[in-house]
Amino acid sequence: MAESISGNGWSIRIDDNGVLSMLGDATPELDRQVGNVMRDLSHDIPAEIISRMKDYSPGRNATDRIQVRTGKLAQTVQGRRKNKGMETVVVVSAGSITVPYARIQEYGGTIRPGPSKTYLRAPLPNILTDAGDVKGEFQLVERAGKWTTAGGVPTWISGRAIMVMSHGKATPIWALMTESRIPPRLGMRKVINGQREEIADKLAGAVRRSVTR
Repeated sequence: MAESISGNGWSIRIDDNGVLSMLGDATPELDRQVGNVMRDLSHDIPAEIISRMKDYSPGRNATDRIQVRTGKLAQTVQGRRKNKGMETVVVVSAGSITVPYARIQEYGGTIRPGPSKTYLRAPLPNILTDAGDVKGEFQLVERAGKWTTAGGVPTWISGRAIMVMSHGKATPIWALMTESRIPPRLGMRKVINGQREEIADKLAGAVRRSVTR
């Protein structure tokens, strides 16, 4: 017959009445052991998600893992313990107000221009640093109603590209797109699902340690 025990911010459902009776005097130690497991999971799961990302390299496959350009998304991946009633849960999250694209990187989807815009723009390889970030002088700024690079070079649109004059030659620096399809590749759910058995083993270990001391 299944029964449940609970402690300070946790509860465990157990099918073995013999083990359950042994836990009766072990609640403080079990609190500590389960808390340690939850603490470790709140660090280990985000670390695994971040480890799936890889450094930027040109010419990637569209379904590949996330490539790190600025590192801003990786910096928002975090885990924390949270009490939910009599249970302790580990909450893993990603994204922020300034990094709103975490959700689409996890679930995938299609990005389209906003209501007031015709195109999305994507930097071309010739204006990227070795790490994949846009070189500062090629950021676009509006000055007196005209668009230039941050370095002060005038820009214009030709076809589906934003152009500049570079070394006397018209050069595309930003591509213009009507939409961008993003595959699911952040992998938060994949990491958690892949660790289900390991998580269960760690919790079982916490129970064993609490009753053998």
